[in-house]
Amino acid sequence: LGNLIARVARLCENSKFEFPKKESPNLIRSGELEKYLETFQPNEALAYLWAEITVLDQYINKEKPWELKGNTLKEVLSWLVEEIRGISFKLKPFLPETAEKIEKQFDHSKIKSTDPLFPRLK
Repeated sequence: LGNLIARVARLCENSKFEFPKKESPNLIRSGELEKYLETFQPNEALAYLWAEITVLDQYINKEKPWELKGNTLKEVLSWLVEEIRGISFKLKPFLPETAEKIEKQFDHSKIKSTDPLFPRLK
């Protein structure tokens, strides 16, 4: 998760594009995630969220946004930003402080790199 956030934030910052927040960007929990939460299955809910994160990582590796330019780059990054905004919302019950850090970083139309979500231990 930390690597995904760092990669996308750096790509957004370097692109100099703006990513305005949509009215309700992917903030509705999916039916499956909601079902796991309502039936007190946190392990299944987290597995579902991690599957979403894995899809985003795979998408980045497939699309190689660092090689793209112009509107194609903006479309790829816009989709990634909206998905990350949605994941931060869904992550709140499990990692509230981490979700808040992600929200703060991706809340503005100009996205910038920040300190790592999970700093390395010395």
